[in-house]
Amino acid sequence: MDKEEMDLLIQKAKDRDKEAMMQLIEQFNPLIKKQAAFFKGMGLEYEDAYQQGILYFITGVYEYRPMPPVTFAGYMKKRIKWGLWMYWRKLFKTGE
Repeated sequence: MDKEEMDLLIQKAKDRDKEAMMQLIEQFNPLIKKQAAFFKGMGLEYEDAYQQGILYFITGVYEYRPMPPVTFAGYMKKRIKWGLWMYWRKLFKTGE
């Protein structure tokens, strides 16, 4: 998928097109699964981490604003990882 197709898909998903959102989730599913597996190793339940990752992805689509040189994929990688990190910290109350 080229940049123009991706940008169109992102815009459709932002406009509440459920099919477009599902296509994006499917495309980024390996990233979400990888992050869920990482946090499983840190003590989270895999399914909980995966579901949270999906939620962070969906909200990320709605909040995404193109700001070169950051790509959508790079933005999502950081957003999901950071979101799961904060979720993990909240559950395990680290840093207190």
